[in-house]
Amino acid sequence: MRPLPRDDRQYAEFLDDLRALVAPDSCLNDRKALRRFFHMHRAWFGARTAAAMDEAPDDLLRTMIHIAVLAATELADLHEESRKRLGERGPSPPPWDVTVMRSAQRMISFGDRIYGMVEWEPIRRIQLAPGLNEPDRTWARALAVGIGERPQWTNQEVWRYAAYLAMGVDEFSDQRWRPDDDLAAWYGVPADAVRFRRELPDHLSGV
Repeated sequence: MRPLPRDDRQYAEFLDDLRALVAPDSCLNDRKALRRFFHMHRAWFGARTAAAMDEAPDDLLRTMIHIAVLAATELADLHEESRKRLGERGPSPPPWDVTVMRSAQRMISFGDRIYGMVEWEPIRRIQLAPGLNEPDRTWARALAVGIGERPQWTNQEVWRYAAYLAMGVDEFSDQRWRPDDDLAAWYGVPADAVRFRRELPDHLSGV
């Protein structure tokens, strides 16, 4: 059986390099080292996120680094400093941080991507992931509405609701002849959302 990624030597190297980057300078002032880290470990962030990080400002990269530190129990000795740096930059600690009070919440996800989180308790809020472009944000909000409409829905049901909400029924039917990228620009959503909508019927009776 293939070992989990966290047991892989590559993950250990990722953690070693993360510690080497953050421990001596939690402000992450060395922007060349910051960019070099993301370049060396692109695979851990996914293709889309890695591409977005190439154009992202340094402050966003610093935020991503400290979120990664808080996600690693192996770097517990660095957590307090990363919480401090995140607090200075404004973002709330990520949901997995031990300092975040447990609540009624659900990830906003589509396929293998996480777009953020919907929370019901102790307060109602939507928290989107950093670095989303505007089409991603539009699609994430549609997914969040679906989650809020019926928290008991499966992911597939949420995705279907969001696809109809964002791209309509009759209107999409009239536009099916257009390429995916054109429709994505037309509706202001990612092309993956358009491809998912293509799989859905344009007649809702009995669906």
